[in-house]
Amino acid sequence: TRRILDKEGISYETSGSSDSIYIKSIAGDGEFDHGAKSGWMYLVNGVAVTRPAGQHILTGGETVQWRYTKNLGEDIGQDNSSWGGSGVDVTGKVGDDSSLTVNPQAKVTKGEAIAEIDKAQVESMLKQSQEKNLTQLVIEPETKSSEAVESMSVILEKASAEKIAASEKAVLRIKTQLGDIVLANDVLRELAGQKANTVTLTVKKNKKEGTDFEIRSGLNVLTDLTAGFTAVLPLDNETTDSTVAVQIMPDSSKKILMKSAADGKQIKAVLFGSATVTSMQNEKSFTDTDGHWGASAIEFASARGILRGTAENQFSPDSEMNRAMLVTLLHRFDDERQSDGENYADVNPAAYYSHAAQWAKQNSIVPADEKNFNPGTKVTRQMLAEMIYSYALYSGEAASSESAVDYCVNRGILVGKSEGSLNLEDTTTRAEVSAIIQRYVAQTLK
Repeated sequence: TRRILDKEGISYETSGSSDSIYIKSIAGDGEFDHGAKSGWMYLVNGVAVTRPAGQHILTGGETVQWRYTKNLGEDIGQDNSSWGGSGVDVTGKVGDDSSLTVNPQAKVTKGEAIAEIDKAQVESMLKQSQEKNLTQLVIEPETKSSEAVESMSVILEKASAEKIAASEKAVLRIKTQLGDIVLANDVLRELAGQKANTVTLTVKKNKKEGTDFEIRSGLNVLTDLTAGFTAVLPLDNETTDSTVAVQIMPDSSKKILMKSAADGKQIKAVLFGSATVTSMQNEKSFTDTDGHWGASAIEFASARGILRGTAENQFSPDSEMNRAMLVTLLHRFDDERQSDGENYADVNPAAYYSHAAQWAKQNSIVPADEKNFNPGTKVTRQMLAEMIYSYALYSGEAASSESAVDYCVNRGILVGKSEGSLNLEDTTTRAEVSAIIQRYVAQTLK
């Protein structure tokens, strides 16, 4: 568009850049010059497109027109009844879960629905949430079209992500019938640091299997984020502790997501980038857990591969946990990432926990200045709290402003055994660790 305008010598004014560029004026006619609903819009093959022009990819042969409207497109023959954008009422509905929900209208084209939220609307939502001390901003687009929706996208300005992140308390949820995307402050800050000026959050049915949860910065699909976000996948049937979220990899293999938890007819999972997600039952059978108080937590931990059996059909729920077992468990949460550097002097390189101990030393999950790891040392509740907290610091889930015990107690990860006592010097069993790890996973998904 700009090349043609320059060639023809027509004056124009723009705002934004790259994929989010906006034409503010052409030949002297500018946005809002002829009323609050006036401005420039572009049509592809005679149909107005609401997404930024820099995000619309032409395949060849299309006719593109720029038209000036005085009434959000109605005066140039466009149906704006299902459009989002600056016409959206942002007076939110307050929920019992400390949430503020707004319902922008999404435009539907061939099963793809798109809603846009501008910076002013986000500022209004933040103001309402602060006045009412709310912690969750929910954008739940609506459609007036009878057409089936197979993809729902919400487009935000990068500056909006930055403003929500700056509020510290606020969490952003994109809520759709296909699934939800929940973004906390850390991932919002990461998105605000991307080069492009728009962030697009999309939930859509995958053509083969599962549901796609996609985050784009401009046109760039983000697949490797430092901070995680929560994907919520609705399911047709009731779930159990053995229901796990599964990521479908590019080679069609399936990876169980350890940080996932089922709740009724939905499952939540932590993702570190755009991904295709489905669910499955992954029940493990143990003969020594029937009727055990920790059977449910054991089912949860074993289905995700966090804790595994000690022998065929055996879990040994009342066996005491040692340091070797615990660092192996935490290493699995980090996809068993390899680490360079020196290992502890008393760790046999052939031991099953060797790589986990080396990873724990290099990443300060356990004290790195100790010469020996002491793999057989029994894990006390104090030690367990310290290692979980160290892992949370390493993974960016915690700040260093509280003690390890306070972190675990404040989030319901560690609870009193009797009469409110934490019994921090007591050793832990495999069943107890399963229960504590289940609570840890649950709090990461809030």
